Amino acid sequence: MPISLSLNIASYSKRKQILVFLSLCFFFLLLNVTSLFLPLRETLTYDEPYHYVSGAAVLSGKAFERGAADIDARNIMPASALNTLFAKAIRKTIPEKVISQSEKLELEVFWGKPPTILVSLVLAVYIFLWARQLYGINAGFLALTLYVFDPNIIAHSRLVTQDIFGACSVFIATYYYWNFLAFGNQKNAILSMVTFGIAQISRFTAVYLIPIFTFLAIGFYSSTIFRLVQSRRYSVILSTIRQFCMYCFLYLLTAILIINLGFSFEKTFVRLGDYQFESKALKSLQSSSSVLKEMPVPVPYAYLWGLDMGKNKDETGYGSAPSYLMGKLGLENGSLKGFKEYFAITFLYKVPIATQLFLLMALVRLIHRRHQINFWRNKHFCLFLLCSTSCLSVFLPLNLEFDTFLWLFHLFSFFLVK
Repeated sequence: MPISLSLNIASYSKRKQILVFLSLCFFFLLLNVTSLFLPLRETLTYDEPYHYVSGAAVLSGKAFERGAADIDARNIMPASALNTLFAKAIRKTIPEKVISQSEKLELEVFWGKPPTILVSLVLAVYIFLWARQLYGINAGFLALTLYVFDPNIIAHSRLVTQDIFGACSVFIATYYYWNFLAFGNQKNAILSMVTFGIAQISRFTAVYLIPIFTFLAIGFYSSTIFRLVQSRRYSVILSTIRQFCMYCFLYLLTAILIINLGFSFEKTFVRLGDYQFESKALKSLQSSSSVLKEMPVPVPYAYLWGLDMGKNKDETGYGSAPSYLMGKLGLENGSLKGFKEYFAITFLYKVPIATQLFLLMALVRLIHRRHQINFWRNKHFCLFLLCSTSCLSVFLPLNLEFDTFLWLFHLFSFFLVK
């Protein structure tokens, strides 16, 4: 089956083609308008200026300097530079004298919102394309409707933060990875590797794609592997393992290259022993071996620093108040503690009831037709992703750094509502 971003509606009548085109334009315009004009009377969220200034640091090649000056700014991601770049371009068209210095930062952050809206529109396109590819154009419009009218999407599509960037990049990376697993070919392999790398500079939680993609590949080819073992075709098994290792190497190499490009190769190949870590996990790794201390790290200092900050925040809750859920504080003997049911309850509260009902009906139908499906080669690939993200969220101790995958749980649920 060829993979294409075209609508594939050539077989439709001219009237139906026009109707499809106008319908898509309506949905994309609706998302654009609600995202752009609803926040006109609202103030900025507390973290928008942080992301904007961090984006400026990435543009100037000073991500490390920014993180060294302010530990709270170590979650720098190159994707934030898109907001800053757009705002700077708008800023040059406006005379200095008409801008109040007290409102300058707030105005620049507001001008930086369109890239987030654009990325949200790109995500809408891919949701439509994947659903259409699975079930046809009607399913594409259903998934698109759920996305465009979702209040969480509308709210975050207008913010200068990493949420939409992370959700979009991880979703698209998973889309091309699914195409690569299902249909192969060099084009899908390259697109999958590149989008995987882009996801790594959009949101730190995208690092979870490494174990998720690995399990997906094993699950996707499990029946083939089982047959090879039964038939004792060990030479083919060894060849498959070598090919798998080669692809793993190419994925990591592509990701490392894109991460370095995103951070302008700033302080790449610094020895691991020269890093100043905050998390217990990376401190332990750093001190575990003198050989490791001398090893140069092939990613920019700011990137590994950001992962360290996220791990430290997960371990200690640094910079966060206790979680609050159902009348309880996430505290135990004076220490922060998460709730294993946190994301399940949050999902029930935040996701529209209509979407939840659609999802429930889809799961019931899935169970009813369980003997008629090929689990890994159709929509149930998405069901596995839902289960993966759910399991990972349960094991996070403080419920602090998994919002991107809560988003993805929401987005992938659209594909079960056929």
